[in-house]
Amino acid sequence: MAALRDRRDEEPVLLDWQGQLDQLDSATFILDTCSYLQLCRLRDHDSRQLSDAIDFIKERLWVPHQVFTEFVDNSQTIVGAILKEAEDASAAVGKLMQQMGFVAARQLRRFSTADPRGKTVLRKVELEVRTLQGVLVSAGHHGSDPEQALTAHALAATDRIRNFMSGRVGPEPTAAKRAAWIADSQWRVREEKAPSWGDRKKKELLRHNDCLIWHEMLDFAGAQVPRRAVVFVTRDLKDGSWVAHRNGQAAGAHPDLVDEMRAQTSTQLIVMTTADLVAYVKHSESKQVWKADTGWGEEASTSSIRPVPSFFPD
Repeated sequence: MAALRDRRDEEPVLLDWQGQLDQLDSATFILDTCSYLQLCRLRDHDSRQLSDAIDFIKERLWVPHQVFTEFVDNSQTIVGAILKEAEDASAAVGKLMQQMGFVAARQLRRFSTADPRGKTVLRKVELEVRTLQGVLVSAGHHGSDPEQALTAHALAATDRIRNFMSGRVGPEPTAAKRAAWIADSQWRVREEKAPSWGDRKKKELLRHNDCLIWHEMLDFAGAQVPRRAVVFVTRDLKDGSWVAHRNGQAAGAHPDLVDEMRAQTSTQLIVMTTADLVAYVKHSESKQVWKADTGWGEEASTSSIRPVPSFFPD
């Protein structure tokens, strides 16, 4: 059940986001891969809330190429886990229904349906079936076929993610850039620097993924005219990654990353969780806070935040 119950970001970490509304209302938003894949993990109301929040800021959304690559690489694994859970849930429902049917048959052999006691047994079985269906619905499974419901949910969620990313993916970095960024990440691991230090226990290539995203963000922020704040939405709250820790709790953007972004690009960095994003959108959804620019790359206006066409195939 881990694919459905991974809720590390239930509590906001940017506790003072209301004091940064001026920056947030004109900011560019960048989500990490886990934030997108959370749409697959969450169910019903929670999934719709997050989907609506991303939809609200999608005209201010930019996707690092590394995030796009990770989504393509990992989405099938996540969907596979969800579908495996669907199979398990479906089997569990079938087993329970079989057990209830067996109990009913055994009881009805003793009592005629015309007997008041037989009618009581039937009502109890019907009540148990309704109770079971209610539990399934509350967990995001509808009717008596959770496998079908979860399959539809997983496919719909990945389609929504593709729609959010479409037209907003940054260019693939050159081999030379990528090599330089990985070398920088290796230095950050040695020197215990964010964001690579938080992933130091991962395998060699995987531990550098966040630093690749970070360098893409720096390149992107430096090219923005005029300078807009960059909001990074993440579920990775490890010490040494994206957020500062105070008294053992995650509390806003890591100060080293804030200073690096400001020094290199004169841009304000803000870090949120998906819970923060939902809270911000709830606060702002009654007003139009930003209108998208138009154009692509060199043909775009100088204030465009969309640097390249979509990398998704037609």
